[in-house]
Amino acid sequence: MVLFYGFLAFTAGSMITLSGILNAQLGTKVGKYKAALANNFLGMITTLVVVLMIYRGWSIDVATLLRIPLWVYAGGLITVAVVVGFNILIPKIPVIYTTILVFTGQFLTALVIDWFNKVPITSGKMIGFVLVFSGLLYNIYFDMQNKFAK
Repeated sequence: MVLFYGFLAFTAGSMITLSGILNAQLGTKVGKYKAALANNFLGMITTLVVVLMIYRGWSIDVATLLRIPLWVYAGGLITVAVVVGFNILIPKIPVIYTTILVFTGQFLTALVIDWFNKVPITSGKMIGFVLVFSGLLYNIYFDMQNKFAK
């Protein structure tokens, strides 16, 4: 089962990158904010269809939705920020740098969240973060050297 979840996480990560590339391409054609609107609208329609297929209907317990803290719904707002961010970044910097910077942001945020939740932050996690971030800086440094050498 762990292997399945690892594969699922890997696939989701791949799809984040592909989604960013495709949406950034749309953004160059129609504008970054219109592309974000199209992306999220299509995502809403897709989710609606999936929910209708899985639950064979639409039944929302409004009382349950109202009991959930309002801040939990901020995920949708964050999604819009992520899509717009990709729309701005991908046309400006190489996809590999965008991906590694997003990954290091995710990694650092995960470490902070784990720390607040009192999940042990092992030396292995810290070493992994430092290695990934160092690799990014190393590549940027050499790309800049090659760019100015030409």
